Amino acid sequence: MSLGGVVIIVLIAVLYVVLTHHQKLSQVTKSSYKSAKPIVPYTTNHAYTYKDLNSFNLKTTHPGANLAFSKPVELKPFGQVGVNGTSDQVLLIHSAPDHTIPDYSRIAAAASYSTQAFTPSTLTAIASSAKPDNSGYSTFVGDQKTFISQRLPYGFDKLTLSTPQVFSSGNIASNAWLTSFTAVSSKLKNAKGLKGEMIEAYGKQTIYYFMVDNIASDWPANQAVWQKVEASLKIDQ
Repeated sequence: MSLGGVVIIVLIAVLYVVLTHHQKLSQVTKSSYKSAKPIVPYTTNHAYTYKDLNSFNLKTTHPGANLAFSKPVELKPFGQVGVNGTSDQVLLIHSAPDHTIPDYSRIAAAASYSTQAFTPSTLTAIASSAKPDNSGYSTFVGDQKTFISQRLPYGFDKLTLSTPQVFSSGNIASNAWLTSFTAVSSKLKNAKGLKGEMIEAYGKQTIYYFMVDNIASDWPANQAVWQKVEASLKIDQ
């Protein structure tokens, strides 16, 4: 078989992996991860700065899968769900006491399980699809956009993503990307915008998704904390 034929087969396999895992994650309805419809959007300054962290482990059902991280103590589990043994997901929220929207911040984490271990050639092809000039880029970024949009607060319908950047830390050596994003609402008048980041990382047989968002005006004061949270991520690598 020619090299071109091999590349096409690998690309098809990568698209299948990404689309299959997106479909698994999408089996959780949007309403499962949305906050209740708010009383009123923020119209005043609800600044909040995080300091203390504690540990959190996603309860995974797949042998060998592991997702652990540190988080601000204020963020509490809003709900954890599993989808037919194919994925496990959790949403943690720090809600405003007056139930206005958006929440101060939120963390969403998910583990989506593959039926087979990721081969070096598959991981290489996935890495290529994270580049804007690759034919698989729209699928790679589209998967991230869907994950984020389904976990944003009610009414936040305008989402802008940056180009994914390679991510690594003391716990994650390779096969991971970080994407920054902003979100605003065209439905809620005067609602504050959000800023956040998402990490997509590949373990031995699991795709991990991790997202954090914060009220945009609070992001600069909390950026160092979010960097600590991201650096604390541990998966099966």
